[in-house]
Amino acid sequence: MKILFATDFSEGAAAARREVIRLARLLGAEVVVVHVLLDEPDYFDRRIDMVTRPPDATHRELAQAKLDSELRLVQGAAGTAARGLLRRGSPAEEIVRAAADEQADLVVMGTHGAGFAGLIVIGSVTAKVIRTAPCPVMTVRTPDAPDRQTAAGPGEAGTGDPA
Repeated sequence: MKILFATDFSEGAAAARREVIRLARLLGAEVVVVHVLLDEPDYFDRRIDMVTRPPDATHRELAQAKLDSELRLVQGAAGTAARGLLRRGSPAEEIVRAAADEQADLVVMGTHGAGFAGLIVIGSVTAKVIRTAPCPVMTVRTPDAPDRQTAAGPGEAGTGDPA
């Protein structure tokens, strides 16, 4: 079995990593850890500081270092084969392409639990992967994410996690 673990190095991805490790141990699965560098800066992503954003080569080097660190964590804890992929492009499209290229049996990725706003800004990647992946997709909610009622406005039904 092969698990593709998509990470953006967020808290949601850390929660997903724990689940990937659990599954890899249980199933003896190979893990492919993938991170996607954006072609264009995501101006809606609050984690990017556009003023201090490093140059492209430095950005790639930093992402590769984080990916290598993530890979070491997964390999050490899961005790199974693991390798990393650093891709560039649209995150959803590249995650789906990597799942197809790697013939993954499962994609695991975190969600941010941000309700409807998360679907528009952040959860859209997860939602698109769910709709287009060539294999099942398991989403792991960030432990401190708002619950269904918290995500709703006054007098509305909870929207919950869209992905």
